[in-house]
Amino acid sequence: MSAIGVALLAALISWAVFMRWVFGDTPHWAEELPQFVLIWMAMLSAVWCSRRNSHLTAGLLGLWLHSAAARRVVDKLVDLILVIAMLMLVKAGWDLAMLTMKQHTPALQWPVGLLYLSVPVSCSAIALVHLGKLLSFRSTTTDE
Repeated sequence: MSAIGVALLAALISWAVFMRWVFGDTPHWAEELPQFVLIWMAMLSAVWCSRRNSHLTAGLLGLWLHSAAARRVVDKLVDLILVIAMLMLVKAGWDLAMLTMKQHTPALQWPVGLLYLSVPVSCSAIALVHLGKLLSFRSTTTDE
């Protein structure tokens, strides 16, 4: 997912630079379209990271909690907190997206709310991922 987004972003920016230097004319979408791609790519990649449990962590939990059972309890608590936080972000992101849906970007004339819509979409998916982990009886941590 991220690789596709990065490749698309590189292609868009390369084309814009090529057009600017070779033809002296920058495409009208040269700033806005890469912003849309970058924001949506980052937000959707966060869902993938949540699913794979690959976010950057300090790894201190294993130093403090030696019991696998205690780590599972803390993991479930973290999943619960994340579900609640993501649901709050879904509501806030949806409200902001709807508030800005009638405003349009200068170059592409796309609704600004499309950018903000990435928040409720990705946060809904993250909430579902963590709800699944919360309801799962399987441990998400590795026992050493």
